[in-house]
Amino acid sequence: MAAAGDGTPAERMSEHATRPATKDELLNLFVHLERALDQSGFLRNKAMRPAMVHNLRAFLQRAAMTEQEVRSFHGVIKYLAKHKHSEE
Repeated sequence: MAAAGDGTPAERMSEHATRPATKDELLNLFVHLERALDQSGFLRNKAMRPAMVHNLRAFLQRAAMTEQEVRSFHGVIKYLAKHKHSEE
């Protein structure tokens, strides 16, 4: 079933979806992401940090990620943290 008539599936795009991520898996992802963002300086504005963290957690929770998607996201975070990019 398409959403908004544009051919986009209403639910998942992957036919190889695994089980939904558990609450613990999501919490571990949040901790990993927040640590990497702190270390990179992205969350350097102390006054804005709580709202930014809340927004990141909210949209990641709405994504209803699978355990495979959480593992993939961990891999992305790990890669970006190791490879400093200078595209500012």
